[in-house]
Amino acid sequence: TSVQRCISEREPGSDAGWGAKDRDLYDRLREQGVAVAYTYSTAGVLLQLRAELVVFTHSVPEEFLAPLVAPWVRRAQMWHGIPIKKIGNDDNTQQYSRLHLRVRALLFPCDLDRCDLVIAASESDAGRYRSAFNVRPEQIRITGYPRNDALMRSAAQATDAGPRRAIYMPTLRGAVDSEFALLRTSGFDARSADRRLERIGWRLTIKLHPLQRLSASDAGGIDQAAHVDRMPSGQDVYDVVGAYDAVITDFSGIYFDFMITGKPIVMAPFEIEKYVATDRHLYFRYDEILPDDPCTTWDEVFSRLASLPPRGTAPSARYVSLQRAFHRHLDDQSSRRVVDELKALTLLA
Repeated sequence: TSVQRCISEREPGSDAGWGAKDRDLYDRLREQGVAVAYTYSTAGVLLQLRAELVVFTHSVPEEFLAPLVAPWVRRAQMWHGIPIKKIGNDDNTQQYSRLHLRVRALLFPCDLDRCDLVIAASESDAGRYRSAFNVRPEQIRITGYPRNDALMRSAAQATDAGPRRAIYMPTLRGAVDSEFALLRTSGFDARSADRRLERIGWRLTIKLHPLQRLSASDAGGIDQAAHVDRMPSGQDVYDVVGAYDAVITDFSGIYFDFMITGKPIVMAPFEIEKYVATDRHLYFRYDEILPDDPCTTWDEVFSRLASLPPRGTAPSARYVSLQRAFHRHLDDQSSRRVVDELKALTLLA
């Protein structure tokens, strides 16, 4: 929505709108006063047929009705996180044979995606996107990510009142719409976690990947805990995550995004060997990108939280070095830079 708002501010005659395939998301955006069309409605179909530019975070086939997006329509890839895991053409677990791709191109040309512009956060980021999206260097622009504007603003609005708060945001494990089993297999118990958090003066929020769900037993245990809670359904995490005192994660792109705040990050790569072997390969040797030693158990996670320095303490030199490596911009102006790039590349009529 920040990109949409910036387009409207800088190009008053433009017609920028959201398309939503999810009916609940469509209803929520309507309630917020966002210009949105339900993808499968008449208005949504007309919006896609008339578009001169489409902006997306995954791919055109995933986010639009691909046959309605004409081949000449310009396409801007925002992506949805600085990748730790290999993506696109770099993800060998998802590769198809050349013959398969040629046959698919003949039968379903609208499903073969391309990018005219790719947004990145740093030179390191841009280097990976060249191969992942098969684009030329001049098609990549280092602007920072629009979603991080909201993150930075929520960080600026945080207060020092009350107990310190951490949010656990693990990456997608396994199949889409599957039950998230890692809490159980990693030894997390809501009742004992609740007691430990009370002793150390912290609260913990659990926020799963949007394509996974908690088991009934995990959800029930969390709901009974006084110092553990779940992120409410439908909450845009980027509107609130910057206000947390620390993030706990494993291979999720939230690690890189949250890094721009300078706040503590606790890395907990539970079952990393299994993940790399069965899910996705990583771009990095994991220990090369960590700001601190990783935690291998929940007991270590809680001990790390208890030992973190007071709010407002400057990050370590190691943290700052990683921050500079993965972010050229440490502000809340990425949406404006993105819109400027769209205009500069004549993606906006």
